[in-house]
Amino acid sequence: MTKKCIIMIWSMIFSVYFCGCLINVNDDAVLSVDSRNIKFQKSDYGNQIGNNSSVLMSQLPSANGCIVRMFKGNYVIDYDSLEINYLCGRLGCSHSGPPCISRYSICNLQSYENMILCKNASYTTIYSIENNVMKPYINLEKDFEYFIRYKDYLIVVSTNNMLRVDLKTKEVLEINQKPGLVGNINCYNDKIYFCEQDFYLYEMELNGSNKRLLAKQAVKPQAVDSALYYLQIKEDNRNLMRINLETGESELILDNVSGSYNVSGRDIFYITEDRDGIPSLYKYNLDTSEITLLKKDHHRLNLYVCDNSEWIFEVVETDETGTGISNPYINAIKKDGTEIVKIEP
Repeated sequence: MTKKCIIMIWSMIFSVYFCGCLINVNDDAVLSVDSRNIKFQKSDYGNQIGNNSSVLMSQLPSANGCIVRMFKGNYVIDYDSLEINYLCGRLGCSHSGPPCISRYSICNLQSYENMILCKNASYTTIYSIENNVMKPYINLEKDFEYFIRYKDYLIVVSTNNMLRVDLKTKEVLEINQKPGLVGNINCYNDKIYFCEQDFYLYEMELNGSNKRLLAKQAVKPQAVDSALYYLQIKEDNRNLMRINLETGESELILDNVSGSYNVSGRDIFYITEDRDGIPSLYKYNLDTSEITLLKKDHHRLNLYVCDNSEWIFEVVETDETGTGISNPYINAIKKDGTEIVKIEP
């Protein structure tokens, strides 16, 4: 089923804003996928870090496995054994095409109660996956870009506005007009954090009230443990900043973060160029301020950072030039940077 071979030191990142996106997969609800035995922990979030409007990525976390999307299909990787299987757990399924859920081009995955909510081919409809069956969940009647789930709500972003969908009643409320969002949106402590196309970072109530400016020249907010992280645009450079959501104080965490970042536990994984101008992956520890180089010459786009796993999963489907490769694979990268396990579907 799977082939594994140990390599040394690796490569990664997640797509956001202009190029790639570091995807944090935060443990969540209960998912029924028959024989796959996928287990989710209850939380307020369908996916902590939110999503990126320009890149189609699966981003659903679980307590014991990571769901990843490839051109070849949708898979689940077990955290412990690193065994990879199709997302579909239906007995006797050939996984050769729809209606097998492993073969739909799904993205923007969020969990809620016992189902997955996702985006499929339609630009107006949100779909649900439950017991290996996908079906329309709600038709918003207008095109949307992406959405996140927070508690019993979906926060949906389109080109012209932002909507809140009540998952219990399916009532739709417009909460912001012409957001033109840049990068991710986050919810934390019943507030929404997002950047508009003027690169202004805002905080807003779930009903759209009390919208207030937090920072300028900002992209890619991520709320973690009463702190709001974001990238501050400074000429040709980007600095990683942090706002204390309780005191309002702002501080510089890292300078020269040229690519993407992701806060996972007490570590920050980020991309920046080294002295030779080569994009490289680093890890920064918030307790010790220690910076560790994990991989030089990084060019990948699809990366899954799992909070409750010692592994990061990188989907490799192209070479350094962006040309598709004949045998795509997944790198399981240990967070301490000591090894990579190659997984071939």
